[in-house]
Amino acid sequence: CRGADIGDEQGLITDPGLVGAIHTYADGLALERAGKRLKDQAKAELGGVSGSTGEYAVSWTHVNEAHVAYDRDPYDRLNLRKIK
Repeated sequence: CRGADIGDEQGLITDPGLVGAIHTYADGLALERAGKRLKDQAKAELGGVSGSTGEYAVSWTHVNEAHVAYDRDPYDRLNLRKIK
């Protein structure tokens, strides 16, 4: 079995620093999920678009199918970089 059971809580955490860190971590998880949704939405709109906005360069790279420990399907990767 990997890791401890989720229900292994040992007691109430009252240390303000630890409680703050727990809230910060939870906020980070929520931001991460929201960020993934935003990226997925924008990626769908940018399908096949390549070029520059003057601030950002946009391109696509096709990644071929590969066999690692399993067969990995081909996919297109969006590349976005800020122009210096």
